[in-house]
Amino acid sequence: MYAHKAAVLSNYTAASLILYIGYMLPNELYPVLVGLILVIFFGLYLYRISKVSTIILVTSYSIVFFFLVLSTSGLSAFDFRIELLYCIIIPVFSITASHAWEKNDRKLYLYQLIINKERERSDQLLLNILPVEIAERLKKGEKNIADNHDQVTVLFADIVGFTVLANELAPKKLVHLLNHIFTSFDEIANQRGLEKIKTLGDAYMIVGGLNLEDSGALEIAGFALEIQDFFNTDSVINEFNLQIRIGFHTGPVTAGIIGISKFSYDLWGDTVNIASRMESHGKPGRINTSEQSMKLLPTSFKFEKRPAMEIKGKGMMDTFFLSSDVVNNA
Repeated sequence: MYAHKAAVLSNYTAASLILYIGYMLPNELYPVLVGLILVIFFGLYLYRISKVSTIILVTSYSIVFFFLVLSTSGLSAFDFRIELLYCIIIPVFSITASHAWEKNDRKLYLYQLIINKERERSDQLLLNILPVEIAERLKKGEKNIADNHDQVTVLFADIVGFTVLANELAPKKLVHLLNHIFTSFDEIANQRGLEKIKTLGDAYMIVGGLNLEDSGALEIAGFALEIQDFFNTDSVINEFNLQIRIGFHTGPVTAGIIGISKFSYDLWGDTVNIASRMESHGKPGRINTSEQSMKLLPTSFKFEKRPAMEIKGKGMMDTFFLSSDVVNNA
Protein backbone atom coordinates (compact mmCIF):
# COMPACT_ATOMS: atom_id res chain seq x y z
CA MET A 1 0.00 0.00 0.00
CA TYR A 2 2.76 2.45 0.98
CA ALA A 3 4.79 1.46 -2.08
CA HIS A 4 1.87 2.29 -4.35
CA LYS A 5 1.38 5.71 -2.71
CA ALA A 6 5.08 6.45 -3.04
CA ALA A 7 4.93 5.56 -6.72
CA VAL A 8 1.97 7.87 -7.33
CA LEU A 9 3.67 10.71 -5.41
CA SER A 10 6.88 10.28 -7.41
CA ASN A 11 4.92 10.46 -10.65
CA TYR A 12 3.19 13.66 -9.50
CA THR A 13 6.67 15.05 -8.94
CA ALA A 14 7.70 13.87 -12.39
CA ALA A 15 4.68 15.53 -13.96
CA SER A 16 5.53 18.79 -12.27
CA LEU A 17 9.10 18.58 -13.52
CA ILE A 18 7.96 17.83 -17.04
CA LEU A 19 5.63 20.84 -16.96
CA TYR A 20 8.52 22.96 -15.68
CA ILE A 21 10.60 21.90 -18.66
CA GLY A 22 7.66 22.62 -20.93
CA TYR A 23 7.76 26.29 -20.06
CA MET A 24 11.27 26.41 -21.54
CA LEU A 25 10.35 24.67 -24.81
CA PRO A 26 8.51 25.96 -27.90
CA ASN A 27 4.74 26.23 -27.36
CA GLU A 28 3.92 23.61 -30.00
CA LEU A 29 5.58 20.89 -27.84
CA TYR A 30 3.59 21.71 -24.73
CA PRO A 31 0.49 19.60 -25.68
CA VAL A 32 2.85 16.66 -26.21
CA LEU A 33 4.05 17.02 -22.63
CA VAL A 34 0.47 17.11 -21.29
CA GLY A 35 -0.31 13.98 -23.34
CA LEU A 36 2.79 12.31 -21.89
CA ILE A 37 1.61 13.02 -18.36
CA LEU A 38 -1.80 11.52 -19.13
CA VAL A 39 -0.16 8.38 -20.57
CA ILE A 40 1.98 7.98 -17.46
CA PHE A 41 -0.98 8.21 -15.08
CA PHE A 42 -3.13 6.01 -17.29
CA GLY A 43 -0.38 3.40 -17.04
CA LEU A 44 -0.41 3.74 -13.27
CA TYR A 45 -4.18 3.27 -13.28
CA LEU A 46 -3.94 0.06 -15.32
CA TYR A 47 -0.99 -1.57 -13.56
CA ARG A 48 -0.21 -1.71 -9.86
CA ILE A 49 3.30 -0.54 -9.09
CA SER A 50 5.64 -2.96 -7.40
CA LYS A 51 8.20 -2.03 -4.75
CA VAL A 52 11.09 -2.44 -7.18
CA SER A 53 9.62 -0.10 -9.78
CA THR A 54 8.77 2.39 -7.01
CA ILE A 55 12.42 2.54 -6.03
CA ILE A 56 13.38 2.99 -9.68
CA LEU A 57 10.87 5.82 -10.08
CA VAL A 58 11.83 7.71 -6.93
CA THR A 59 15.56 7.37 -7.59
CA SER A 60 15.25 8.33 -11.25
CA TYR A 61 13.14 11.41 -10.59
CA SER A 62 15.48 12.51 -7.84
CA ILE A 63 18.29 12.40 -10.41
CA VAL A 64 16.15 14.30 -12.91
CA PHE A 65 15.40 16.95 -10.31
CA PHE A 66 19.12 17.24 -9.60
CA PHE A 67 19.86 17.79 -13.30
CA LEU A 68 17.05 20.34 -13.56
CA VAL A 69 18.60 22.35 -10.76
CA LEU A 70 21.90 22.28 -12.63
CA SER A 71 20.16 23.22 -15.87
CA THR A 72 18.95 26.50 -14.38
CA SER A 73 22.60 27.37 -13.84
CA GLY A 74 23.35 27.73 -17.51
CA LEU A 75 22.94 24.37 -19.33
CA SER A 76 22.05 24.59 -23.00
CA ALA A 77 18.67 23.86 -24.56
CA PHE A 78 20.12 20.59 -25.89
CA ASP A 79 20.71 19.46 -22.32
CA PHE A 80 17.09 20.25 -21.50
CA ARG A 81 15.99 18.01 -24.36
CA ILE A 82 18.12 15.16 -23.02
CA GLU A 83 16.52 15.63 -19.61
CA LEU A 84 13.10 15.63 -21.23
CA LEU A 85 13.93 12.39 -23.03
CA TYR A 86 15.08 10.97 -19.71
CA CYS A 87 11.73 11.94 -18.16
CA ILE A 88 9.94 10.09 -20.95
CA ILE A 89 12.02 6.90 -20.92
CA ILE A 90 12.05 6.30 -17.17
CA PRO A 91 8.25 6.30 -16.61
CA VAL A 92 7.72 4.10 -19.68
CA PHE A 93 10.42 1.71 -18.48
CA SER A 94 9.05 1.69 -14.92
CA ILE A 95 5.48 1.04 -16.00
CA THR A 96 6.55 -1.72 -18.42
CA ALA A 97 8.76 -3.32 -15.76
CA SER A 98 5.95 -3.09 -13.20
CA HIS A 99 3.52 -4.70 -15.61
CA ALA A 100 5.92 -7.54 -16.36
CA TRP A 101 6.67 -8.01 -12.65
CA GLU A 102 2.99 -7.93 -11.68
CA LYS A 103 2.03 -10.27 -14.52
CA ASN A 104 4.64 -12.75 -13.38
CA ASP A 105 3.44 -12.47 -9.76
CA ARG A 106 -0.14 -13.05 -10.86
CA LYS A 107 0.89 -16.15 -12.81
CA LEU A 108 2.78 -17.51 -9.81
CA TYR A 109 -0.22 -16.74 -7.58
CA LEU A 110 -2.62 -18.53 -9.95
CA TYR A 111 -0.27 -21.51 -10.23
CA GLN A 112 -0.05 -21.64 -6.43
CA LEU A 113 -3.86 -21.57 -6.18
CA ILE A 114 -4.08 -24.46 -8.64
CA ILE A 115 -1.41 -26.43 -6.74
CA ASN A 116 -3.14 -25.79 -3.40
CA LYS A 117 -6.51 -26.82 -4.82
CA GLU A 118 -5.07 -30.05 -6.24
CA ARG A 119 -3.30 -30.74 -2.95
CA GLU A 120 -6.58 -30.27 -1.07
CA ARG A 121 -8.30 -32.65 -3.48
CA SER A 122 -5.61 -35.30 -3.09
CA ASP A 123 -5.62 -34.88 0.70
CA GLN A 124 -9.41 -35.25 0.76
CA LEU A 125 -9.23 -38.37 -1.40
CA LEU A 126 -6.58 -39.77 0.94
CA LEU A 127 -8.79 -39.05 3.97
CA ASN A 128 -11.70 -40.79 2.25
CA ILE A 129 -9.57 -43.95 2.05
CA LEU A 130 -7.48 -43.81 5.23
CA PRO A 131 -7.78 -42.68 8.85
CA VAL A 132 -6.49 -39.14 9.40
CA GLU A 133 -3.49 -40.26 11.46
CA ILE A 134 -2.45 -42.84 8.85
CA ALA A 135 -2.87 -40.34 6.00
CA GLU A 136 -0.59 -37.87 7.81
CA ARG A 137 2.06 -40.55 8.30
CA LEU A 138 1.92 -41.44 4.60
CA LYS A 139 2.27 -37.78 3.59
CA LYS A 140 5.38 -37.53 5.75
CA GLY A 141 6.93 -40.39 3.76
CA GLU A 142 6.45 -43.29 6.18
CA LYS A 143 6.18 -46.69 4.49
CA ASN A 144 5.18 -50.19 5.61
CA ILE A 145 2.68 -48.86 8.16
CA ALA A 146 1.55 -51.58 10.57
CA ASP A 147 0.28 -51.09 14.14
CA ASN A 148 -0.89 -53.40 16.89
CA HIS A 149 -3.99 -52.40 18.86
CA ASP A 150 -4.60 -54.27 22.10
CA GLN A 151 -8.35 -53.76 22.18
CA VAL A 152 -10.69 -52.50 19.48
CA THR A 153 -14.24 -53.39 18.50
CA VAL A 154 -14.93 -54.61 14.97
CA LEU A 155 -18.42 -54.66 13.46
CA PHE A 156 -19.75 -56.33 10.33
CA ALA A 157 -23.16 -55.58 8.84
CA ASP A 158 -24.72 -57.50 5.96
CA ILE A 159 -27.86 -56.65 3.99
CA VAL A 160 -30.10 -59.72 4.02
CA GLY A 161 -31.77 -60.47 0.69
CA PHE A 162 -29.67 -58.08 -1.32
CA THR A 163 -28.13 -60.74 -3.57
CA VAL A 164 -31.55 -61.79 -4.83
CA LEU A 165 -32.59 -58.16 -5.22
CA ALA A 166 -29.42 -57.43 -7.24
CA ASN A 167 -30.63 -59.81 -9.95
CA GLU A 168 -33.93 -57.95 -10.26
CA LEU A 169 -32.95 -54.27 -10.09
CA ALA A 170 -31.49 -52.20 -12.93
CA PRO A 171 -27.78 -51.43 -12.33
CA LYS A 172 -28.29 -47.69 -11.70
CA LYS A 173 -31.11 -48.31 -9.24
CA LEU A 174 -29.07 -50.98 -7.46
CA VAL A 175 -26.05 -48.69 -7.04
CA HIS A 176 -28.30 -45.82 -5.96
CA LEU A 177 -29.84 -48.00 -3.23
CA LEU A 178 -26.45 -49.19 -1.95
CA ASN A 179 -25.13 -45.64 -2.00
CA HIS A 180 -28.15 -44.45 -0.03
CA ILE A 181 -27.57 -47.12 2.63
CA PHE A 182 -23.80 -46.86 2.98
CA THR A 183 -23.73 -43.06 2.83
CA SER A 184 -26.13 -43.01 5.76
CA PHE A 185 -23.87 -45.50 7.58
CA ASP A 186 -20.86 -43.26 6.92
CA GLU A 187 -22.63 -40.22 8.37
CA ILE A 188 -23.53 -42.10 11.55
CA ALA A 189 -19.97 -43.44 11.82
CA ASN A 190 -18.48 -39.94 11.49
CA GLN A 191 -20.77 -38.62 14.20
CA ARG A 192 -19.60 -41.36 16.56
CA GLY A 193 -15.88 -41.07 15.71
CA LEU A 194 -15.66 -44.54 14.16
CA GLU A 195 -13.42 -45.65 11.30
CA LYS A 196 -14.97 -47.30 8.27
CA ILE A 197 -12.66 -49.98 6.93
CA LYS A 198 -14.38 -51.11 3.74
CA THR A 199 -17.47 -52.38 1.99
CA LEU A 200 -17.56 -55.91 0.60
CA GLY A 201 -20.39 -56.06 -1.89
CA ASP A 202 -23.41 -55.49 0.34
CA ALA A 203 -21.43 -55.93 3.58
CA TYR A 204 -20.04 -53.10 5.70
CA MET A 205 -17.01 -53.28 8.02
CA ILE A 206 -16.22 -50.68 10.67
CA VAL A 207 -14.00 -50.42 13.76
CA GLY A 208 -14.05 -48.43 16.99
CA GLY A 209 -11.22 -47.78 19.41
CA LEU A 210 -8.35 -47.24 16.96
CA ASN A 211 -7.71 -43.73 18.25
CA LEU A 212 -9.39 -44.03 21.62
CA GLU A 213 -8.10 -44.96 25.05
CA ASP A 214 -10.88 -47.50 25.45
CA SER A 215 -12.11 -50.36 23.26
CA GLY A 216 -14.67 -48.39 21.25
CA ALA A 217 -17.35 -50.93 22.25
CA LEU A 218 -19.72 -48.21 23.46
CA GLU A 219 -19.49 -46.30 20.16
CA ILE A 220 -19.89 -49.46 18.09
CA ALA A 221 -22.93 -50.59 20.09
CA GLY A 222 -24.54 -47.19 19.57
CA PHE A 223 -23.75 -47.37 15.87
CA ALA A 224 -25.29 -50.85 15.63
CA LEU A 225 -28.51 -49.73 17.27
CA GLU A 226 -28.71 -46.63 15.10
CA ILE A 227 -28.29 -48.44 11.77
CA GLN A 228 -30.76 -51.09 12.95
CA ASP A 229 -33.29 -48.32 13.57
CA PHE A 230 -32.42 -46.76 10.20
CA PHE A 231 -33.29 -50.03 8.44
CA ASN A 232 -36.55 -50.30 10.32
CA THR A 233 -37.73 -46.77 9.56
CA ASP A 234 -36.23 -45.68 6.23
CA SER A 235 -38.90 -45.48 3.50
CA VAL A 236 -36.50 -46.33 0.64
CA ILE A 237 -35.33 -49.52 2.36
CA ASN A 238 -38.85 -50.53 3.35
CA GLU A 239 -39.86 -50.31 -0.29
CA PHE A 240 -37.60 -53.29 -0.99
CA ASN A 241 -38.33 -55.15 2.26
CA LEU A 242 -34.64 -55.43 3.22
CA GLN A 243 -33.18 -56.32 6.62
CA ILE A 244 -29.77 -55.85 8.20
CA ARG A 245 -27.82 -58.49 10.11
CA ILE A 246 -25.17 -57.10 12.48
CA GLY A 247 -22.42 -58.63 14.58
CA PHE A 248 -19.45 -57.26 16.55
CA HIS A 249 -16.61 -58.45 18.77
CA THR A 250 -13.83 -56.82 20.83
CA GLY A 251 -10.17 -57.85 20.93
CA PRO A 252 -6.66 -57.18 19.60
CA VAL A 253 -5.94 -56.54 15.91
CA THR A 254 -3.10 -55.65 13.59
CA ALA A 255 -3.87 -52.66 11.37
CA GLY A 256 -1.89 -51.49 8.37
CA ILE A 257 -1.69 -50.57 4.71
CA ILE A 258 -1.28 -53.09 1.92
CA GLY A 259 -0.51 -52.55 -1.75
CA ILE A 260 1.45 -49.92 -3.70
CA SER A 261 -1.35 -48.95 -6.06
CA LYS A 262 -4.99 -48.71 -5.01
CA PHE A 263 -3.70 -49.40 -1.51
CA SER A 264 -6.11 -50.02 1.33
CA TYR A 265 -6.16 -49.84 5.11
CA ASP A 266 -7.21 -53.14 6.68
CA LEU A 267 -7.36 -55.15 9.90
CA TRP A 268 -6.14 -58.67 10.62
CA GLY A 269 -6.39 -61.14 13.49
CA ASP A 270 -8.82 -63.41 15.34
CA THR A 271 -10.90 -60.42 16.40
CA VAL A 272 -11.79 -59.72 12.77
CA ASN A 273 -12.68 -63.36 12.14
CA ILE A 274 -14.84 -63.62 15.27
CA ALA A 275 -16.62 -60.35 14.48
CA SER A 276 -17.42 -61.75 11.04
CA ARG A 277 -18.76 -64.93 12.67
CA MET A 278 -20.90 -62.83 15.03
CA GLU A 279 -22.58 -61.33 11.99
CA SER A 280 -22.96 -64.56 10.00
CA HIS A 281 -24.27 -66.47 13.05
CA GLY A 282 -26.79 -63.75 13.85
CA LYS A 283 -30.33 -63.29 12.58
CA PRO A 284 -31.90 -60.78 10.17
CA GLY A 285 -32.86 -57.59 11.95
CA ARG A 286 -30.82 -58.47 15.07
CA ILE A 287 -27.47 -57.41 16.56
CA ASN A 288 -25.31 -60.32 17.68
CA THR A 289 -22.33 -59.74 19.95
CA SER A 290 -19.72 -61.70 21.86
CA GLU A 291 -19.40 -61.97 25.62
CA GLN A 292 -16.18 -59.90 25.51
CA SER A 293 -17.99 -56.93 23.97
CA MET A 294 -21.03 -57.32 26.19
CA LYS A 295 -18.95 -57.06 29.37
CA LEU A 296 -17.47 -53.75 28.18
CA LEU A 297 -20.85 -52.07 27.80
CA PRO A 298 -22.76 -50.19 30.54
CA THR A 299 -25.66 -51.86 32.32
CA SER A 300 -28.06 -49.57 30.46
CA PHE A 301 -27.62 -51.84 27.43
CA LYS A 302 -30.06 -54.76 27.40
CA PHE A 303 -29.10 -58.18 26.04
CA GLU A 304 -30.73 -61.51 25.32
CA LYS A 305 -28.50 -64.50 25.99
CA ARG A 306 -28.41 -67.06 23.22
CA PRO A 307 -27.56 -70.78 23.45
CA ALA A 308 -23.82 -71.40 23.15
CA MET A 309 -22.83 -72.01 19.55
CA GLU A 310 -19.90 -73.51 17.66
CA ILE A 311 -17.70 -70.78 16.16
CA LYS A 312 -15.28 -72.01 13.51
CA GLY A 313 -11.74 -72.01 14.87
CA LYS A 314 -12.83 -70.97 18.38
CA GLY A 315 -15.09 -73.76 19.60
CA MET A 316 -18.21 -73.13 21.68
CA MET A 317 -18.91 -69.48 22.47
CA ASP A 318 -21.61 -67.58 24.34
CA THR A 319 -23.23 -64.88 22.25
CA PHE A 320 -25.91 -62.28 22.95
CA PHE A 321 -28.47 -60.23 21.09
CA LEU A 322 -28.20 -56.53 21.85
CA SER A 323 -31.78 -55.30 22.10
CA SER A 324 -31.63 -51.71 23.35
CA ASP A 325 -29.95 -48.96 25.28
CA VAL A 326 -32.41 -47.88 27.96
CA VAL A 327 -30.65 -44.56 28.63
CA ASN A 328 -30.82 -43.47 24.99
CA ASN A 329 -34.22 -45.09 24.41
CA ALA A 330 -32.79 -47.18 21.58
